[in-house]
Amino acid sequence: MEVKSGVMSGYYGRNIDRYVPGLYWLTLVSEQLLEKHGVPISVLENIALEHVDLGGGIHLFRFYDHPEDWRSSKAIDDVLRSVPGFFDLKKVQANLTPGVDFQERSQELRPWD
Repeated sequence: MEVKSGVMSGYYGRNIDRYVPGLYWLTLVSEQLLEKHGVPISVLENIALEHVDLGGGIHLFRFYDHPEDWRSSKAIDDVLRSVPGFFDLKKVQANLTPGVDFQERSQELRPWD
């Protein structure tokens, strides 16, 4: 993310007590986590290229052909934006104040640590 003095990076949206962190090339997720955040497993099944039920309430999804394809997936973006219970980095980025310094950006991002 750009700031006045350059670029900063970090890991946001990982608090599984607050939301499902996201949907990645390969996503391992429990039914318990999905239920906790009100995310129907059918939503993931509908957009996954592959779904493996590993048993014990654990599911593995493959959402893209290649790991780098996450950068341009309208289907995933639509789910993250429209289904409550997911962390959506693009939504966070859209609400950031442009032209702030590192300290101000860190404060803005604190709720998503």
